[in-house]
Amino acid sequence: MAANPWRDTPLRFQNTKAGRDHAEEAAKSAASSFLDFIASKFNITITAGIGLLAVNWATPILYEKVYTQKIIERLENGVLPPPAPPAPLSRDALRQEMHSLMQPERPTRFFSLILGPPGSGKTTLIRAVSREMKGGVGYIEATPCTEDFGRDLGEAFSFKLEKHVNLFNIVTQTVVGRKTLDMPAGTGRLSSLRRSCEALHEAATEYRKAFGKPFVLVVDSVDRLEGNKEVLEAFVQYATDWAQDGTISCVFVANKWDTAIKIMGNHPTQSRAGPPLLVAELTKKEGLQLLSYLGLGPEFASRGVDYVGTSLLLLERFAGLVHATSDSYGSRGRGRGSGDNEKVLSIVKAKLLELAALEFESIGAVGGDDKNKENQPIVEALKAVLAATGQGVSLSMAELIKIIPNAEMRRKLLSSAILKYDGNTRSVGFASKLAEEAAIQLLGEGIKRNK
Repeated sequence: MAANPWRDTPLRFQNTKAGRDHAEEAAKSAASSFLDFIASKFNITITAGIGLLAVNWATPILYEKVYTQKIIERLENGVLPPPAPPAPLSRDALRQEMHSLMQPERPTRFFSLILGPPGSGKTTLIRAVSREMKGGVGYIEATPCTEDFGRDLGEAFSFKLEKHVNLFNIVTQTVVGRKTLDMPAGTGRLSSLRRSCEALHEAATEYRKAFGKPFVLVVDSVDRLEGNKEVLEAFVQYATDWAQDGTISCVFVANKWDTAIKIMGNHPTQSRAGPPLLVAELTKKEGLQLLSYLGLGPEFASRGVDYVGTSLLLLERFAGLVHATSDSYGSRGRGRGSGDNEKVLSIVKAKLLELAALEFESIGAVGGDDKNKENQPIVEALKAVLAATGQGVSLSMAELIKIIPNAEMRRKLLSSAILKYDGNTRSVGFASKLAEEAAIQLLGEGIKRNK
């Protein structure tokens, strides 16, 4: 019998029971292999997911530990002002007072205030003292264009203030360059101040635990925060709280009594502000030393102190004008028998009088009619001082109060470079011959003077 050629073919085999059984076994095997493959991948995914969650959970803890350590090290090393050449005047007694203020022998529960007129050398001294302390002090200066003091404070200490810290935003910051950890811009002045102050307080608390003393925060030129009353008041409240718990000792450096009063509050005896350290102008001896250091000879130095007084700023301005003017005459400010010295001094005085006139205008003593009406008490006070000095006497503080009952207006006048108050005699006089000459030129018409 002839063989059937189709009997053993694959198609024919599949139609048999054995073929169908074989196909079913093959399908089961394939399905099993596929399910094993899926299960293995699923296990890998689950394991990787659990591992990623664990890493993401551990990352902020580790980051916080490292970050906290870095911040404590930053506080330990200090945030110091930039290096500067040695100050021309040592002013050892005042420097020692600042040291005692920033590093008291006994713990204190008060913050501090350093107050003095512009040009009295406050910033020069406080920067030098801060650098001498080297660590445990943070120096920050309110700049003329300060818009967000809280943000500036946070950046000074390199605070990372984002609350949600995880592996993703740390990696993206490092690899992609996204600064997801920094304080977001536009969060509001009070909000950024709160976040920076809270971060500083947390770091200072750890610093105190580690070193047993409060961290010192110096805020220079605090007058520049007056433009934002809410920020200044809030920051002073933080300084009060820090003083009470002994974590941060704030030192405010100001030019104006108005600012000092805002910091001390309406009831200074009940505030956390310690007695202000008053930085007076230079002594006559220090003024002569400064002008000598600035390259002026004895004649120019003596006449400079006699004319502009002992304001450090005015003395530096005088020296600069003398050098700039004397270059044209070849004397170079040394005053060594040059016949042109009087010409130099005459030109310098004229330039200084122009600047003094601007000072009178800034306080409303001269200017438009409306401004003069509003500031008429200031004009009357200056004329009274002018008449008194012309008679060889001084105007008493009581007389000044009668002329200017408004305390804020009096502080405005006494904070200028025109008048100064003598606490020993409780009298008021011109701050310098320059101020007196300017007053004579601008307001002296009709005033009787004996000299």
